[in-house]
Amino acid sequence: MAMTDDDVQDLGDDHAPLIHRTDRIALRNESQTPVVFVDDDPLYDVEGEAIRHQHYEMEVTTLDETETAIREIIDRFEAPTERQFYYAVCSDRAQICGNTLDDFFDAMENFRVTYADLDEQLPDPTDRVMQNRQQIPLEVTAVGVTEVSGIWLQFVTHFLAERETEQRHHSATTLFLTTHTRQGPLIAQWLRDRLEHPSVGSPSAVSRQHHSQLSLSLKDPLTGVKAHRLVGYQQELEPSSSANGDAGIEYISCHNPYYNAEGAKRSELNQQITDTIAPDELRSVLLSIDRIPLRPRGGSLGLNVDQFVDGRSQFTYFNSGSGIALASGEVDPVKRK
Repeated sequence: MAMTDDDVQDLGDDHAPLIHRTDRIALRNESQTPVVFVDDDPLYDVEGEAIRHQHYEMEVTTLDETETAIREIIDRFEAPTERQFYYAVCSDRAQICGNTLDDFFDAMENFRVTYADLDEQLPDPTDRVMQNRQQIPLEVTAVGVTEVSGIWLQFVTHFLAERETEQRHHSATTLFLTTHTRQGPLIAQWLRDRLEHPSVGSPSAVSRQHHSQLSLSLKDPLTGVKAHRLVGYQQELEPSSSANGDAGIEYISCHNPYYNAEGAKRSELNQQITDTIAPDELRSVLLSIDRIPLRPRGGSLGLNVDQFVDGRSQFTYFNSGSGIALASGEVDPVKRK
């Protein structure tokens, strides 16, 4: 979803159509796992730690009720809703991810239009099942993630979106909580006080895991780099120091060298997963997304004067039934000679 400089300058309206916003990353995602990009470490160092997942089926029946309930729960937790609220909305072959609670609901509302634009950029499906799916409503998964007091809140909503109309049909909404098991009774009481909401019942299930992360190294200079800016946050950046106007890049996305890889590249990915004892499910995630999002370490002079090297990305997989992968990473921008 390429942007021109004129497109960027036309983004004065906070509620500009989703397809024209630059604060989102568009991914080809051929797995069933939503990948949510966070611009800091997705979980604290959990190697050797047990993390505990609970999930609650929320008793809501429409998307309007879902939005109301999520906003009320966020308020009770006093959880971040701006830059530190992350989301992904995905369907059969593509997804978008971005920031802020308001944009999360905007992305859900406009996803049918955005997906149609992304889908046009993909080859026609050759698999007979996928060909048949083109004739039925989109099955959409929307994931909103935020962290407060060491606890990750994950709101997962499934709905159907008619391909030719504005109609959306709510299927289910679930609240997932992820905590470290070492947290004691005070945290438990704090959680109970904040989960007293008419749409939230007792935990539907509780599960634990010990290994959930994969640290992925991208040693070669990155290819297929695209810039992304967070609309509304430019005032936090240093004034532009480059004549080309590309300073102010908040984060980038690059070609995923393991996308649909075979042979040596696939073996390389398998070895990295084996070395970190990461969950096997991450293999299919890394083979199924075409781009990897990263934050330039220490800032960037702009795409026209930088190359990006030595990228490191960390993927955290929640295997508690939510099927969510969090991704974060950094890369060194090097001034071109």
